[in-house]
Amino acid sequence: MGRVFSEQILPLIHARRANDQFSVARIVKAGSPLLSPTALRRSKDNKAVLQGLGKAVDTLLQLWSGEGEPTLLAILQHVAKTGLFEIPDALQAHASGAIEQAAADGSDAEEPADRQTERDIAIQAYLDTPFSQIEPMAEYLAGRAHFDTHQGVKGLEFDRVMVIMDDQEARGFLFRYDDLFGGKPAGEKTVEATRRLFYVTASRAKESLALVAYSTQTDRVRSFVLNEGWFAPEEIVSKLDEHPEAV
Repeated sequence: MGRVFSEQILPLIHARRANDQFSVARIVKAGSPLLSPTALRRSKDNKAVLQGLGKAVDTLLQLWSGEGEPTLLAILQHVAKTGLFEIPDALQAHASGAIEQAAADGSDAEEPADRQTERDIAIQAYLDTPFSQIEPMAEYLAGRAHFDTHQGVKGLEFDRVMVIMDDQEARGFLFRYDDLFGGKPAGEKTVEATRRLFYVTASRAKESLALVAYSTQTDRVRSFVLNEGWFAPEEIVSKLDEHPEAV
């Protein structure tokens, strides 16, 4: 779904800003339906086609000319209007504005889930993101980011590692750090699954390791890791005043 942003629009913006006309031509030739063999055969004026394509690229850049920056939705709708790139099926309704219009027309008393599917709501939240977030996402997907999922780092090593353990944000059901840190007895399914995951992450570091655990039971977490002998008292820092859920 994000391919149109990360693999087409992002490199196109970079190339156009660098005045790299060769790269601009390569990108649109590879991905724009405006330059497909079928479109060119049907056209009676290929020069007009190229002029229209140039205008589509130039007006795309104009989305950055005002204050702030455009959202993915604004860019998506511009691409759909100009036909610059193919729109994925999952984004077609958003590109046309149908989903957003339906949400605006819905009664405030209605529950969002009654007006839209959870999938549409998730896509809307994604499309409300500023375009500047696409480059970090592309770096992550390409494996060049400085962070990864707990499962994604298996088999890798790093000089310094920080592990973030937040059950609420992870929304996992096969593992829970709160269960591992004294929430459930050893042998429970989630405890053992989380223990294996904890070992994978903690053993990635070659020189230094920092573990950040979010919990509503900070005293229990502290007592558990001390009783298990995993850490010495001086290795545990609790910021209860500033961050009441962090250990």
